[in-house]
Amino acid sequence: MANIRQQETKQDAKERYFLQRNFFISVVLLLIFSLVFSISLILIFYLKEKQLNILITVFSSLFSFLSLLIVILSIMFYIKQENILNKYIVFYDKKEIKKEIKELLLANKKLKKTKKIERNKEINEQLQQAKLDEFKHLQQEKELELEQHKFNLKNQRNWEEANLEHDQLLREMRKKRQQLEQDFVFINDLNQKPSSNQYQALVLSFAQQLKQLDDKNFYKILAVSENASFEEIKSAYRQKTKQLHLDFNKGLDSTKQISLLNLDFNNINKETEKDE
Repeated sequence: MANIRQQETKQDAKERYFLQRNFFISVVLLLIFSLVFSISLILIFYLKEKQLNILITVFSSLFSFLSLLIVILSIMFYIKQENILNKYIVFYDKKEIKKEIKELLLANKKLKKTKKIERNKEINEQLQQAKLDEFKHLQQEKELELEQHKFNLKNQRNWEEANLEHDQLLREMRKKRQQLEQDFVFINDLNQKPSSNQYQALVLSFAQQLKQLDDKNFYKILAVSENASFEEIKSAYRQKTKQLHLDFNKGLDSTKQISLLNLDFNNINKETEKDE
């Protein structure tokens, strides 16, 4: 019970101390305001015209009376508070109350400061997290740009290789076409030139062989192997066509022989193109 009583009196003393302090602060402020206003009215009374003398005197007296009344009330309140404190606080010293009040105020300040520090710490953590998220986002964007750049370079190389292969293929096709055109021009020229009477005996025997000509006999007539290259076949073919041409075999049936030989040559030419 003694501890409970002591705690109650301490709490009561603290509350009354705060009430007393606030009251005296308000009284002092009101007193200062009243005195300043009264002095200002008195100065106006002596410096201005005397038509307002009565009104100024009344107001100045009223504020002076109010100031005096406030001072008296404050003194009475202070005495009453002292009696209350002396009545309820017998075993407790006022200095100790003031000390505890100061400690309480300091604790409140420390608490506010601690809360402020924690709040600032929380804000700093949020800012750091936001900066970290922004950095990760920028890093991801840079990685995506790098991957896109690599992909573009790879595609560019692929397109360049494809263009080179395409150009090489076109060159080979042009080359083959030119060779074929030259061959056909050469054959047409041979077929259109005037005939001759040379090598008649050779042509007669060769014409009989062409009547029963097949692929194998074609190689035998040209005197080349079946595994010979197309250039070798073409060279031998030119030599045989010259021997059978009308320029050198006038009066003989060389046209039919040339036609049969051209037919087999074209067949071999097609097979060669398919193999390529």
